[in-house]
Amino acid sequence: MENEEKVIESKKENSVNLKNKKFFFMGIVGVIVLVFFLSLIFVIRGVYTLQDNALVRVFAKTLNIPVASINGLNVSYYDYMEDIRTLKLFYSQQQEGFPPATDEEISDQVLSRLLVNRFVLDFAKENNISVSDDEVNKVKNELVLQFANEAEAAQNLKDKYGWDLDTYTEKIIKPIVLEQKVSKFFADSTNENWAGYGEEEVSARHILFQVTDPSTTETVRSQANAVLKRVLAGEDFGTLAEEFGSDGTSQTGGDLGWFGRGMMVPEFENAVFALGVGEVAPELVETQFGFHIVRLDDKRSAKSFSAYLDQKLKEAEIKITLPVHNPFETLQVGTDKVPEETTDTASTESEN
Repeated sequence: MENEEKVIESKKENSVNLKNKKFFFMGIVGVIVLVFFLSLIFVIRGVYTLQDNALVRVFAKTLNIPVASINGLNVSYYDYMEDIRTLKLFYSQQQEGFPPATDEEISDQVLSRLLVNRFVLDFAKENNISVSDDEVNKVKNELVLQFANEAEAAQNLKDKYGWDLDTYTEKIIKPIVLEQKVSKFFADSTNENWAGYGEEEVSARHILFQVTDPSTTETVRSQANAVLKRVLAGEDFGTLAEEFGSDGTSQTGGDLGWFGRGMMVPEFENAVFALGVGEVAPELVETQFGFHIVRLDDKRSAKSFSAYLDQKLKEAEIKITLPVHNPFETLQVGTDKVPEETTDTASTESEN
C-alpha cells in the first residue's frame, strides 16, 4: 500500500514538472514572438522614416521590402539606402564651387538609376543579353590603370564611395557594361518596332586630368590648360592623350566611342554636343572627375536605346512604396501613366 502511494505521489510530481516545463517553454516562445513583433514594428517604422540603421537595413533586406517598382519589378529598400549613403559620402568630398546636392536630389539620382537598372536588366533577360566576366574585367582593368596599382585604386574607391573594388564592379561597372551591350544590340537590331527610336550620337575624344586631392585643383587646372594650348596649336590630340590622359582611354588616344545624350555627366555632354565635327572645345570642361580637353570627331543619327528607354519610362507603371520623391514624376506628366504612390511595404513581389 505504501509503495502504491509512493508511485502515485511520484506520478503527481512528474505531472507537475511536465506542466512547469510546458509553461516555461511556452513562456520562451511567447517572449520570442513578442520580440519578433516588436522588432518588426521597429523595422517598419524605421523603413517608413527612412532610417539609415543597420538593423533596419538587415531586416528590410531579409523581408525584401521595396522602395519602388517599375512594371512590377521591385527596387529594394536595402539597395536604395546603401546607395544613398554612398552618394552622400561622394558629395561630401566635392571641391569648393560645386553646389551641394539636396536630400531629394540625391534620392532622385539613386532611385532613378536603380529603376533604370531594373528595366535594363529585364530587357536584357528578354533578349538573352548577358555580360561575361572577361567583359567586366576589361573595364575594371581600365579603371585600375588610372592608378599606380590595384591597391591604390581600391583605396581611392574606399575613400570616395565606401566600397571595395568588387562592390564597385558589381554596382557600377557591371550595369554599365550591360547597358552598353543592350544599346549595341538595340542599334544593330532589325526589329521594325524599334525603328522610330532615333537620336543624334557623337564620337568624341578627351584628355582627362583627374583631381584626386582638392588642394591640387589649381595645379591640375594649370597643367590641363598648358596641354590645351598645345592641342589648339595643332599638336596631335591622340599623342597628347596617351601622354597626359589619366583614365583608360589614354591607351586609345582618348577615344570615347559613340554615345548619345544622357550617357555622360551634363557638363561634359553639353560641351561635346555644342561642338562642330573636328572641333576642340576652346576651354577646359570641368566635371566631378576633373578637367577635360574634348574634341568632337563625328556625328550621326542612329537607332537609340536611350530614346527607347525614355519613351518606356514615360509609359512605365512606377509605384513608390515609401515616402520618397518619384524621380520620373515630371517625365510622366501629361501621359496616362500617373505615378502611383502606396504605403504597402508588405509586398515582397518576386524579383524574377
